[in-house]
Amino acid sequence: MAQGLGHAVTHPWLLLLLSCLAAAQDYTAFGPCGVVKITTPLQLPEGSECGSSCTLDVQIHIPVAGAGAGCSAAPYPVVLFFSGFQLSSTYYTPYVKRLASWGFAVVQYNIALFHIVADRVEVGFMPFLLRHLERHPDTAGVLDLTHLATAGHSRGGKLAALHLAGTPNILTAYLIDPVDSTSYTPPSQDDPSAVEALRGLNKTVAITGAGVSGPCNPIASNYKLFWDVVGPGSWLEVVPQGGHMQFTNISNGLVARALDLICHSGRATHVHVIELTAPALVAWMATTFQRSPAMYTAAASTQALPANVSLAPSGWPSKPQSATAKPTKTPHQPQQQGVRVLQLQRKLLLSTGQDALQKGGVDAAAAEGSDSLQPFFEWIEREQEAGEITFELKCG
Repeated sequence: MAQGLGHAVTHPWLLLLLSCLAAAQDYTAFGPCGVVKITTPLQLPEGSECGSSCTLDVQIHIPVAGAGAGCSAAPYPVVLFFSGFQLSSTYYTPYVKRLASWGFAVVQYNIALFHIVADRVEVGFMPFLLRHLERHPDTAGVLDLTHLATAGHSRGGKLAALHLAGTPNILTAYLIDPVDSTSYTPPSQDDPSAVEALRGLNKTVAITGAGVSGPCNPIASNYKLFWDVVGPGSWLEVVPQGGHMQFTNISNGLVARALDLICHSGRATHVHVIELTAPALVAWMATTFQRSPAMYTAAASTQALPANVSLAPSGWPSKPQSATAKPTKTPHQPQQQGVRVLQLQRKLLLSTGQDALQKGGVDAAAAEGSDSLQPFFEWIEREQEAGEITFELKCG
């Protein structure tokens, strides 16, 4: 039984299952929205502790309504996507374009190369970034800054988790092969452990992990530690033939091969690992926002930042390609596939807790009949049978 879920009807998984969508969505493909990119510099003040003349190169991918049927108008919910250590935001373009095509505005930024910033300091950038987005003429009224989620790869996954643990208005996080504190960066006041920050909070999180470990994602600091501390309803996808840097899209082949050599890699290509990760990323954000994101309509209230967003994030310590042939996939019998998908949906339902269902007066049969994620679960079935991924739903 799931614990610490609070009032039954506020749990995102339960709300998802109660949502009556007009049609199931296929998150393995691009969504109905067009996508535009906006670039804007943000010079941080001295109070950010980033140093003098510290400027963020902010990149925003925004959905374009009207480009296709089913894409709603602004404002759009926001996903803040954090890059790995010293990695460019462009390495993650396939993910952010996919998210934006499904109705999410995705915000990234770059810091000057070799400008090393402690985790505590970088998490403190968030209020400055949100204020900048609220006031910028190209994003004011376009981004719904009251509906936020985080995502990230490697150290960016750690930052995404730290934000989730310490900022009340961030709803969830998607962690792509996250790496916590290591022997090179042991836990400290400036670089706290994200795993410890999450411990006991029962946060519902989704994770994709690399099946191949190496110096960049050591077993003692990898995704498994995050999975141990997240709450019921969380997802875990593992790509057995994916290495740590294979989750990135690096156009320079020499750089990609060098990083794969350093960090270790599996037999899958970068492109294939990304394609195995992106559907789960979009599907997870869809569950968090309780409906298909392309059909998302924000509340008509003002888009001003919530009062609880301050310049001091809560919950922090005080300052004191070579592809291989894919395995042959066994054809499904349609009826058998339907049974397996229903089993996944039932497990999803159980992860919210049967007591929560009863207290909320929910018709469990109707909830089980929700098929909004049916194509996604069918995709999971196919990829698992092919040995491309493993997938797990966490129950309490």
